[in-house]
Amino acid sequence: MIIATAYSPTLYMTTNYPIRFQITAKQPGAHLFEVVCTVDAPDSAGQVFSLPAWIPGSYMIRDFAKNIVQLWVSSGGRPVAVHKLDKGTWQCAPCSQALTVRYEVYAWDLSVRAAHLDTTHGFFNGTSVFVKMHGKQHLPHEVEIRPPVGEVYGEWRVATGMARLDAPPHGFGRYGAADYDELIDHPVEMGTFTLAGPWHIICFWSRRWAAAMAVWSTAPLARCCAAATICRSAIKQR
Repeated sequence: MIIATAYSPTLYMTTNYPIRFQITAKQPGAHLFEVVCTVDAPDSAGQVFSLPAWIPGSYMIRDFAKNIVQLWVSSGGRPVAVHKLDKGTWQCAPCSQALTVRYEVYAWDLSVRAAHLDTTHGFFNGTSVFVKMHGKQHLPHEVEIRPPVGEVYGEWRVATGMARLDAPPHGFGRYGAADYDELIDHPVEMGTFTLAGPWHIICFWSRRWAAAMAVWSTAPLARCCAAATICRSAIKQR
């Protein structure tokens, strides 16, 4: 797997993120991400939310919602009834306080179009893990990326082009997006990386190597692509 991301140190200055996500690599051995989405002002008629059926740039219907294995909705500390409208869309009962949607996503797809999590690395596209809150998709979104628990994951880092809020460079923490479209347009890779240089980032992951490597350089992007070709050949040889 080769993931290319554009490195951006720019931080969003706004502190108003009415849509907030937390995503945790909860059980790498069981391939489960846990996602929590909080909406400050849900639709008074009953908030509708959905998971995309396709990914930008690859328009085949993929039905990402099939990987949601459990889902809970609450408001003010109390459960909220939720009704499934179709295979990828839900509607909550009306509530007057902030709405929280919590769900688990099974991530066992090695393609770059979905999500994958095991004890060697984690990867996801936003379309596979972040629900869209209907009527709210134009608002700023925040996502806190959390590592798995355990000493064995102590050296894991994060590679993404998403703008950092309080997250350190290549670290777990809070990231921001101007709207939902921007949120789902930034794939995330997490694992152990070898880091050097400031501009172009290419992340490699191989099941055989059981590790991930991120490489970026001040050299022209073409030189980074050449490095990608060399590493890909090395992976094949192994």
